[in-house]
Amino acid sequence: MVLSDIYPNFIVENKEIECKARLDRENYLGWLKTVAGFANGNGGTFFLGVEDKTFKLIGLDEKTIDKEKLYFYQIIKNHVNIHLNIDTEPIAYINNGKKLFILKIKIEESLEKPAIISYKGLPLIYIRRDGLTSTPTNEEMRSWYTSSKQVNYDTQLTDIKFNLSDFETFSNFYKERTNSSELNLKTLHAIGFFDDNNYLKRGSFLFSDRCKNDNTKIVCTYYRGNDKGTDNFLSSEEFSGNLIDSYNFISCFIDQRMNHGLIKKADRHIKINSYPTRALLEVIINALAHRDYFIENSQISVDMFWNRLVITSPGSMYEKGSLKPTHNLKSFLSKRRNQLICNIFIFLHSMEAKGTGFEKIEEEYRDADLKHKPYIFSRQNSFSIVLPDLTYEDGIDITSEMISLSKPILNESKYDNLILAYCFEQDRTVEEIAYHIGVTNSSYLRNKIIANLVNQGFITETKKGKGKIYKDNYENVWVY
Repeated sequence: MVLSDIYPNFIVENKEIECKARLDRENYLGWLKTVAGFANGNGGTFFLGVEDKTFKLIGLDEKTIDKEKLYFYQIIKNHVNIHLNIDTEPIAYINNGKKLFILKIKIEESLEKPAIISYKGLPLIYIRRDGLTSTPTNEEMRSWYTSSKQVNYDTQLTDIKFNLSDFETFSNFYKERTNSSELNLKTLHAIGFFDDNNYLKRGSFLFSDRCKNDNTKIVCTYYRGNDKGTDNFLSSEEFSGNLIDSYNFISCFIDQRMNHGLIKKADRHIKINSYPTRALLEVIINALAHRDYFIENSQISVDMFWNRLVITSPGSMYEKGSLKPTHNLKSFLSKRRNQLICNIFIFLHSMEAKGTGFEKIEEEYRDADLKHKPYIFSRQNSFSIVLPDLTYEDGIDITSEMISLSKPILNESKYDNLILAYCFEQDRTVEEIAYHIGVTNSSYLRNKIIANLVNQGFITETKKGKGKIYKDNYENVWVY
């Protein structure tokens, strides 16, 4: 039996229908991105208990249908940032005298976009178009954010009144940074910390000792080497709490694990750390201040490798979307996503009022060679800044082990990651790629290996003269 036997409205050509025999527990992202894609697109219907492509009825008993339905809603609740308008309907049929069911799941187009998936701490966004689930374009992202009537996270009022005793950590940090004896409450009120009735804003509550917000989660990991791998880390710690404690947590984790040394000169010794103190302050505060706190179940990831530090925060560069990796930090004057939080960090003398934090980072690395220069990049749902370890002599070379992908490569070859690493920083010709990976410039390389990466969106192909050049697509390929 096939789906059309029991569901007459089914049309094979309908591109807004997806079928699954069962919900994959090992890789829930595979089906969850379709659900979120429907919500971010024009809606769609998901049939459970039906084989994909053939539309053959697999069928489930009533008890299994209930378990699948419960698991479906549990994953949606735990991993999608907004409420989705979903309707489920069990459809019964008889097969060989046995009553079986399929589950019809109708997902309506969301009025609040985008629906964002939290997967392994990273925010992911998908949209369904013409029967395919893919990442949205920059134009679609801009359209969602400009049409959204949602106010900024940090300026929304809470029902919690300001009480100085709830801000002991904040007060101590203020005194330490400003050499002042007491908080200036008039200035706090003036920047919007609390309203005329003393009610806190959501942004100011993030600085309270009472803050237990899950959306402040931070995961710090110290890796054994220069790449991520299974069990390839020396230590990993998590934290959730107020933003001052968050800063101290990240700062201490890095300081305890980075190198502190001296360079011997003829007439003196020069102190050198893995990461300059001012640069560390800027990157940590930047992550805390510009994080998208609307993204549920997300985290700031602090990844320490032998040759670099990578800090990734939820939310792309505000109103800019994707950004290719660049060493030219000071050319970007980022718009502030959380103006109140930024004003509070300015009040704490921890952020530049003129938005010159990137310039300060570049200044700290002014004498470094290119392999030791910091760089930034942004995807549509996250922003990363990379600080090279100044005590690591070889600096940063992009290797295949550092490559991360937004999705698995279908029909992958053993050369794929080598090609992606080689094409990450600059355009490459087929001849250059062939020489780099140690193969001949053959039609198999061009039409099978490279074409496969192009067709799946991992690298871009551009005509140049009589030939073609290739470079990574930063929507689907990035480094850690």
